[in-house]
Amino acid sequence: MGMATQFSGGKFPSVLDGGYYFSSFVKPYRRLSRNGAGAEGRQQLSSRERDVLRLGAEGNTNKQIAEKLSISVKTTEHHRESIRYKLEVNDTAGMLKQAIKLGLVALE
Repeated sequence: MGMATQFSGGKFPSVLDGGYYFSSFVKPYRRLSRNGAGAEGRQQLSSRERDVLRLGAEGNTNKQIAEKLSISVKTTEHHRESIRYKLEVNDTAGMLKQAIKLGLVALE
């Protein structure tokens, strides 16, 4: 358990040595910068996530977004969770604020 994990040519310390544990859910997102989303946050959003973000900014509920995109409500919720993670925010208001700041959605 004290063995370091190899990652991108460097070594991360084990949890016992003060390192971090990444669950299998988080591992795909390890490459994201955690020091501000900036343009990288915009580039990391998939086209479907951008659709969900745009529809949410227009005031649609998860159920309405799901119906318009022909996806399940659960999938819509997952996309919103992923968007919040990628934009480094914790709630819908923060997600929309960051989306406006990055030019992902426009105020009308």
